[in-house]
Amino acid sequence: MKFFDYREYMKNHSTAVFTGLDEECRCNAPGRQFLRDARAGKTPVWVDTIAPISEPDGDWEFGELQIARFMRGTDAATAGMETIRVPKPEEVLNKFKESGLWGKHPRIMANEDTFARIRAHKDEQPYKNWVKALEKRAEPYFTEPFAPWVDACGKMQPKKDYLTPCRMVKVRVQTLAMLWRITGELRYAERAKAEMLNFITYPTYYPEHYLNVAEACYALCLGYDWMYDLFTEDERQRIRDAVKGKCFDTAYGPMSTATEWAGRLNNWNQVCNGGTAIGALALMEYYPELCSELVSFAVANVPRSLADIGPDGAYSEGPTYWVYGTAYATYFMAALTSVLGEDFGLSEVDGYRETMSYMIYCTSPKGMLASYADTNSNERGLAGRGTPQAYWMAQLFDEPTYAWYPVKYYPYGGDSEGGVYELLWYKPEKDAPPAEADYPLDMVYGGVESLAFFRKDWNDPDSMYAFFKGGDNQSNHGCLDIGQFLLERFGVRWAMDLKGENYAVPEYWDRLGGRWRYYRKRAEGHNTLLINPGEEADQDIFAAAAIDTFGTAPGAAFAACDITEAYAPFGAKSVRRACMLFDNRNKFLVQDEVTCEKESTLWWNLHTEVKDITVEGNVAVLKENGHTLRITMQTPNAQFVLTDAVPLPGSYQTPHNNPNEGVLVLRVKLENVKETTLRAVFTFDGDDTLPPEMNIDDFADFIQK
Repeated sequence: MKFFDYREYMKNHSTAVFTGLDEECRCNAPGRQFLRDARAGKTPVWVDTIAPISEPDGDWEFGELQIARFMRGTDAATAGMETIRVPKPEEVLNKFKESGLWGKHPRIMANEDTFARIRAHKDEQPYKNWVKALEKRAEPYFTEPFAPWVDACGKMQPKKDYLTPCRMVKVRVQTLAMLWRITGELRYAERAKAEMLNFITYPTYYPEHYLNVAEACYALCLGYDWMYDLFTEDERQRIRDAVKGKCFDTAYGPMSTATEWAGRLNNWNQVCNGGTAIGALALMEYYPELCSELVSFAVANVPRSLADIGPDGAYSEGPTYWVYGTAYATYFMAALTSVLGEDFGLSEVDGYRETMSYMIYCTSPKGMLASYADTNSNERGLAGRGTPQAYWMAQLFDEPTYAWYPVKYYPYGGDSEGGVYELLWYKPEKDAPPAEADYPLDMVYGGVESLAFFRKDWNDPDSMYAFFKGGDNQSNHGCLDIGQFLLERFGVRWAMDLKGENYAVPEYWDRLGGRWRYYRKRAEGHNTLLINPGEEADQDIFAAAAIDTFGTAPGAAFAACDITEAYAPFGAKSVRRACMLFDNRNKFLVQDEVTCEKESTLWWNLHTEVKDITVEGNVAVLKENGHTLRITMQTPNAQFVLTDAVPLPGSYQTPHNNPNEGVLVLRVKLENVKETTLRAVFTFDGDDTLPPEMNIDDFADFIQK
């Protein structure tokens, strides 16, 4: 749903029910069936390059694009291009010449006036706290060694591991360069220079794993631009030579053809194209033809990835990768604007205007994430980096509530990267955020990952918060988690999502097979259903499901989703799941209506880190932080069982599974089921009155009473 249109609608309606929200998902169902039939040999051609979707062997990128095409109805060549005007290289070069910036620095996202503004406000809040955070982060750099060199010896995994040193250089250089610009203390610039001049001596940044190269390129060129006057001409030339040979020359092939990482639909596209093109904008005078081509290529390539945010702004790879991908997309837009005067329509790609609202809804009252996919943690922090792109978006779209979010949850800019971009993009005269989000309490997003969010209050950290998702089981970084729900109240994540698995385990990136052997990626590792599970993937790997009905009222809200497609291969005839907040938003309900082709075995799961749990028949009682959650299963013969978060008997067993220490699972197992309704009611602190039993189709009438 388009957030801004929805917000305007809700200003005049206290209650609303929306239906038919899954239309696009239903339209793409034939494409998903083609993939199933082709893989099973039921169609004449199973495109060979679709099958090897795992790294490092095979044409992974082509397979990814082909699968996305059938799953989502995506034409990779035109995705996201509706608003884009791709400049020809000669136009890029001419605009640069006309900008008056030839030979002038700094110009990447900032100029002398930008830094003067920051210096003028550096003793005011919140600038003062951001500067302090940078100073605290920078001090250890003076005694720590340079970012290490790793000789990969031809092995793939160390090449991936080399992303850490490249990112280390980026964080150090941007931190030190900003501090020099603010304080004028040469020691900051000298340490950044030393880091860069050491880094350029390394023989490669391993383009086999191109994220490394993109972050290295960005780091070197940002430092080059922001500290230009402090380098000797010999040092500048050495940096330019290193960037051209190790970054630009290795990027040209993929970027010019939109192949490999340059044409992906995920965060790699934004990071690699964006990081490289920003470097080209910094060195345009010295390699004018090459740099203007790289900028043109990037403008053409990045929309493919931005299109995955559309149409509503939700990010299919989860909130952690939202931070990473949209950061580089925003760097790129900001750099294009500061150097060439426009972003050529990138900020107008469908969904980008709304995408910061997605992050706001993804954050619970206590500051924890509505995590899914390979999100790194349920906890506050987003890897400590915050979301400074919120300030860029707040200004670009004149949406001050976007600035409310980072001020509320990341006031000091996080621990590892925050502060630099907050200082660049925060403008007190424009960003003065409201006291609370000017947003409805509930929201539903369509797109690749269909998501619904509910809460009781925007300011009370103890208030109820719930998250429910449909999904696309082929999403990058995704899981077999269609039907997943999360629940938080009193600052406790009562129903949680597990973190991503170790990326280095065997076949983790094989989305046609190996990935689904790991507990954290399987449906059994999520708060959803299982029907007749076994060793194989426990949801259809080509399934997609969108929330079709969404209702909101002052005291209640719900979302419903037909998730039959995920379970059809396991004997399901019809499966429908709905989640509802009710009773003045103090109680929660999860209801499943299941019909099977024949008598079947059903499992219902809830993962939690709460330790104090008692189980008695159809009731489970969880206690944490002085509060009590009572879960009542209103289903005949439903009995809770408490287990560790380990694979079920008969499931795939691998020694590489994370042990999930401290996580327990409440499970319900029903056998010989052909038709049933599983109805779990969540009540708190003794207010245990249960709602009347009803069908999901009656939820709309119920919330309006």
